[in-house]
Amino acid sequence: MANLSRREFHGLSLGGLAAACMPAGDACAAARPSGPIDDFAFLHVSDTHLDPRPLGAQFNPDGRSVRALAWFAKQSRRAISPDGRFREQDADAAAPAFALHTGDVFEYSIVDACWEDWQRVAEALACPVYCIAGNHDNTWSSINGQLRRLHGGDSYSFDHAGCHFVCLNSAGSLDPLPCWDERTLRWLADDLAQVDAATPVLLAMHHPLSGNAGYASEYDKLRFWEVVRRHHVAYIMDGHWHQVRAGQWQNIPRVNGGETFRLNTGFAAVSVRGGVLTQRYHFHESAQGGARDAVVMRHRIDQLAPRYACEVSAAVDEQQNRLAITGGIATVSVDDNELPRATVWLDGMRERPSNATVAPSKAAENSAAHSFAVEADLDVTALVPGRHFATVRVESPTALVTLDSEVGESPTAVANEQAIAFDIADVSGHVVSMQYQNGAGIKTPLMLLTGIDGGDALAFGDTAGFVTVLDAATLQPRWRRQVGPELLQGLTRVGASLAAGDSDGTLTVLDAASGAIVRRLDGFGPIFGPGVVVDDHLYFGDANGVLHAVDSRDWSKGWSRDVGQYAIEAAPAHDLLNDRLIVGSWDGFYYAVDRGAGDVAWKAWNAFGQVETKSRYYGPGDCSPVVVGEEIWGTDRGYRLGRYQAADGKFLGPLRDKVAAIAAVAPVDPDAGVIARGLDDQLIRFNRDGSVRWEASLPLGRTPAPPTCVHAWAATSSPAGVTRPWIGAVSDTGLMTLVDAATGAPQLRWSITPGLFVLAPLATTADGSAWYAAGMDGVVTRIALAGAAST
Repeated sequence: MANLSRREFHGLSLGGLAAACMPAGDACAAARPSGPIDDFAFLHVSDTHLDPRPLGAQFNPDGRSVRALAWFAKQSRRAISPDGRFREQDADAAAPAFALHTGDVFEYSIVDACWEDWQRVAEALACPVYCIAGNHDNTWSSINGQLRRLHGGDSYSFDHAGCHFVCLNSAGSLDPLPCWDERTLRWLADDLAQVDAATPVLLAMHHPLSGNAGYASEYDKLRFWEVVRRHHVAYIMDGHWHQVRAGQWQNIPRVNGGETFRLNTGFAAVSVRGGVLTQRYHFHESAQGGARDAVVMRHRIDQLAPRYACEVSAAVDEQQNRLAITGGIATVSVDDNELPRATVWLDGMRERPSNATVAPSKAAENSAAHSFAVEADLDVTALVPGRHFATVRVESPTALVTLDSEVGESPTAVANEQAIAFDIADVSGHVVSMQYQNGAGIKTPLMLLTGIDGGDALAFGDTAGFVTVLDAATLQPRWRRQVGPELLQGLTRVGASLAAGDSDGTLTVLDAASGAIVRRLDGFGPIFGPGVVVDDHLYFGDANGVLHAVDSRDWSKGWSRDVGQYAIEAAPAHDLLNDRLIVGSWDGFYYAVDRGAGDVAWKAWNAFGQVETKSRYYGPGDCSPVVVGEEIWGTDRGYRLGRYQAADGKFLGPLRDKVAAIAAVAPVDPDAGVIARGLDDQLIRFNRDGSVRWEASLPLGRTPAPPTCVHAWAATSSPAGVTRPWIGAVSDTGLMTLVDAATGAPQLRWSITPGLFVLAPLATTADGSAWYAAGMDGVVTRIALAGAAST
């Protein structure tokens, strides 16, 4: 058994589908498994949630999951019979070849020596173990670095016994909700391109694809489907829900992996015999109901799952505000001679379906397979300009998916869904948009670089570790350089340079104009966030809660101080009056640090901890505080905005509930106040004294990307009728809104993504005439205001 290293990314088009479909055009329809699947066995465990262990803490033998995992290690030495039971006397029993862990290895991700506690488990097992990241692993910190060192990538694959196993990172990048990063989808397409279409593919991931596991939209899941649907995906293993439960997604059996604590303490033994996979869950004696077992799934992985293969295209009639969808449907292993039903809906609005017309395809009259033509016509009048998607669902009127399981869901109709993205243009002439497709998701700040050779430019980093600089006016690349394995938010402009901190703990300094490497500094903990520049020094935190100072005149290291117990993810704020750095940590505290020596002047619980619960889960780690005169304002993951006295950290009281992020309206003028985005879809502008100047109801969501403010309009470039600065905010699923800074009145709305996560804040030119946004699908969008704004 060999691990496959991560391969270089290559391009993948998720649009541009053919207008018609014939059975021979689908790889799975034309191929059948030809080689034998060898008999073997393996283990499936999930959601262990090992306790955090910061620096100085001792290993706790009574900690969460420790005793259950010791039992798991003992069981890994036993042979598994064809029915998934442990029966060493059975001549057909086989020792497990490996174990799969489908995520949430840790409760609070990792800091300092936490990974050693998982190594202790892995070394006790009688077989290799393959882990993937869950949301608890990659929210407050990240295990991606450990996975890269162990397996070549945070997503990786291996072959065993005639099957291809793919371990996928569905977890967000320092975000609690799942996301299919563009980088991951490109890697997956590249990986599967090297696998024979007849080979059974078994997928392991943390977040279930059926039900609501928190994906941005159904489009995120369906763009994943677009990558895998032409391959023989035979089985899906996941976690997250802690259940012992079986279901299906796109007619493919999927199983949840349970947990190693609480009600369902246990793990699954999986046997593959004669092409039949049997997964049996073994409950520990501490589980609710005591020791027992249950068949989670029995399924032939040497046969294709039934499905409908759709190839559709979309065309927008801008004059009539209609969307026409046309294409074809081919059946793959569907035991049904009836005409399928097809429905279509827009932007995930499943509750508003439109019926599509389905008819037998004349081109397939002499074919043994069934092929159909499909057409639909939809009204798009209500859609704002920008990117959208349509979902096409094809369902059999008679054929069912029936699971062979003691804990499975009821039979469901054979049905498949596919999505296609399309653009709605701005017909008013007020806005001109353009896009650049990057090869990986973008979470770093977008930076407008002015005063550099070649004219104004836009800089960003991505999750594949590249820093890219585009021409600000044309979005044409000027240069692109890989500096590490992964850049999350750690990009800072320092004069004529860009400082990029990667998740392996290296700070790479680049010339902003050319991309040439100026200096590399190693030895930091993983760098997740940007820094702040004060008096020729760069200050930034790392994943171990250490704050660092670097002299940007010669890029020599200054002081480093272990400030917090857990990660510092956001940029420090500079308290000019007291010459201190104010940082929030995932340990739940704000810290005021003397800029000269690095000494901690004070620390204080976050606002949620001050008034409700003192817990690291509600820490202020991912949104920078704001200095407002002699006060510090900050929000946390309890979504409580509070005020502190800058001199000594005294808590002055809460300001507002349900606040996800804040920013200064004008950093050089505290009288301009603070702008906040709320979980309740409210954009709020506060005055300096804490009173509310205005509130606006906007689609916003829960991400901690702060609003972006235009501080001054240039008189020569202001759109007609606009005399005030604007404030921009983008919802977590990509709807950008620009509002009047004086009143909060909406000025423009634009759909940046077709329902995909946007985790980076907007950027804008100094006069506000152009705005920039980037999504986790890697698309950078420029919105230029060519005339009077449209409301």
